[in-house]
This record gives sequence, C-alpha cells and structure tokens, in this order.
Amino acid sequence: MNLSLRTGPAERVAVVHIGGEIDIACADGMRDHLMAALRAAEDALVVDFAGVEFMDCSGLRALVAARARAEFLRKRLYLASVPERVQRIIRLGGLDGAFAYCNEAAVPDHVLS
Repeated sequence: MNLSLRTGPAERVAVVHIGGEIDIACADGMRDHLMAALRAAEDALVVDFAGVEFMDCSGLRALVAARARAEFLRKRLYLASVPERVQRIIRLGGLDGAFAYCNEAAVPDHVLS
C-alpha cells in the first residue's frame, strides 16, 4: 500500500490530489478523506488522479460512495487527470457515464457560476 492524499484549500471548491496505489488496504481511508473534503467544500470536489499508479475495485467503491454523498449534499464531484489504467477500472465497473470529468485539476468555469 502506497497512497498519498492532499487537499487544496477549500472554499467553494476543494481539490484532492491522489498519488500512489489505491487498493483494499487504503480505499476506506481515501473514502473518508473524500467525504471530509466534500463537507468542507461549498460547491464541488475535484479529485485529481494524476499521481495514481494503480486502482482496484475497492477504489472504485470509494468513488461511488463519494459520488452518492455529493449528490446527497447537492454538490458536484469531478474526476481530473484520470490515467487510462483508472479509466479502465471505471469502465469495467460499468460506471463510465457515472462521473463528470475535467481535463486537469482546474475547476470548471461552470462550477463557479
């Protein structure tokens, strides 16, 4: 297990930068971190996957939980800089249409309007 989580300053939008490997040993910790970031953000959470080397289905389960919490809180959840290896897990889970994406860890303009 090798996972690093860092959250940028949260006002209207929080950005969580994830690095390393997301597997069963750390997925619950990632989920808890995402939930805390959602609570702190006023409008949206951007999850930056640029540093992710590996993710299994337990990481996908954590993302689904964060998506459900975002909907409950009426906030938006975006995935950014998602490497192909993570996109593959999302597709295999049948969830490729379930998430909104942005090309980089910059906040989409329409989030702030």
